[in-house]
Amino acid sequence: MFEQGRKRRTEAARRLRQISAALERTHLQTSALAISLRERIITSPLLTAHPPRALR
Repeated sequence: MFEQGRKRRTEAARRLRQISAALERTHLQTSALAISLRERIITSPLLTAHPPRALR
């Protein structure tokens, strides 16, 4: 009985670690995407003539 509970907790902890790792990867990918998009927007020829106040 105790062994089954321990097994279940171990499995739950392993799943939590997997989810946490996946979230971390997603967060890093999203950050990288946001940075590259921002760079592309800032260097866009459409904005170089009249950049919005936030980018000046």
